[in-house]
Amino acid sequence: VTLGAAISATNVTGNLAIGSGLFSSGGYNMVGTGSSTVTLSNGAQFDQTGTSALSSFGGFTLGATSLYRLHTTTTPFTLATLTYGNVIISPQANNVTVAPGAGTLSVAGYLTLGGVGAYTGITVNIDTSDPTFNVDGDVTISANHTLTLSATGTTTFGGSWTNAGTLTHSSGTVTFDATDMGNTINNNSSSFYNVTFSGSGAEWSPLTNTMTVANDLKVSAGTINNAAGSASITVNGAVSCNGSCGTVTLTAGTFMQNIAAAKAFGTSVSGTTAWSFYNLTFSSSSGSNTITTSSTGTGNITVSGLLTIGVNTTLDAANRTWILSATGTVFTKTGTLTPNTATFQYTGNGATTVAAATYTNLTLSPTITANTVYTGGGAIVVTGNLTMNPDAGSAYSLTFNFGGALTGPPAITIGRQNSATANLSTTASNHGITAASFAINAGG
Repeated sequence: VTLGAAISATNVTGNLAIGSGLFSSGGYNMVGTGSSTVTLSNGAQFDQTGTSALSSFGGFTLGATSLYRLHTTTTPFTLATLTYGNVIISPQANNVTVAPGAGTLSVAGYLTLGGVGAYTGITVNIDTSDPTFNVDGDVTISANHTLTLSATGTTTFGGSWTNAGTLTHSSGTVTFDATDMGNTINNNSSSFYNVTFSGSGAEWSPLTNTMTVANDLKVSAGTINNAAGSASITVNGAVSCNGSCGTVTLTAGTFMQNIAAAKAFGTSVSGTTAWSFYNLTFSSSSGSNTITTSSTGTGNITVSGLLTIGVNTTLDAANRTWILSATGTVFTKTGTLTPNTATFQYTGNGATTVAAATYTNLTLSPTITANTVYTGGGAIVVTGNLTMNPDAGSAYSLTFNFGGALTGPPAITIGRQNSATANLSTTASNHGITAASFAINAGG
């Protein structure tokens, strides 16, 4: 049904109910009686088109599965702060700005910007009146469309995020609060400012474009993983939790914390929540900066690809166990490692280079399926314990060949699990050992 004339308080004196199908304003104004209401039932669709405006209605009820399509040609257009079902904002003219008013705007389903017509310069500006803005479903930003977020309002999204246009973050905070699996985030070349993941039982995957967070990332619930996407993540601020800790389980891409001032990293709530990464990089975008791992949490940090500490960057490893599970070159640094009380545990099942660094505790404990050689990448300092403790189901050996002097002095323990044996060798390179103590257990 498409209106052929305007609705006024004199020609429609009761309520307007759209029970099913499509109802279009036809570009005409719709004016209520002041107490009359509009109801859009589940499954029904209302198109507001042209220069059409709605006013003087006493209330609006929109079903959770209804669809409201805004096809206005009016700019600026003030979008009513209501509880909607599904929403498509796709103005039918170029250079239109749509701005919600103050209050609370909630979308029970999906929100799509664009998709109808090839119009350009479309902006939905949440920052104008800073309403509370909540979308329970997926958000899609089409090409030539811009979503400007609020700098101060509460902004939450409960589904996947797909951006083929532009996001302007306004230095605001976005909270992803989905509670289901399989959510993806693809933000084109745009960046978020602050991001919090807070949905218990949910998972999110960066899809194909690097997810960039210009300031702080908080993982308070749910899981960030690569179940549905393999893109990298870059954070320019702190990486932490908030009240509780979710998990990070990344098996692809690079997670980079790239900072211009001292920042924190890691689970910041008491507990053993573990985070794992494929490639994990700490770097400085300007100046010389320190990234301090939180000592409040005690969960392990696993890197299954490459751990990198960049130039002019110091990583304080705190009290954590850092597990390096890849083979080959697994740890590079042109910056500085401050080991604090941390343990660095190399577990790669194959030839591995043990990075030249100062460690407090160094453990070589792979489960091996063949005779395996670990090689030092240069002089190694261990001020606490150096432990070799390989595991194998058959008679395989782990040999550690020094690549430089071993000093500290460490307390050295050479042991094994099951059928493995362990060998600490200086013969290949004739490098010396300075040790506080030396214990060789059976099989060492």
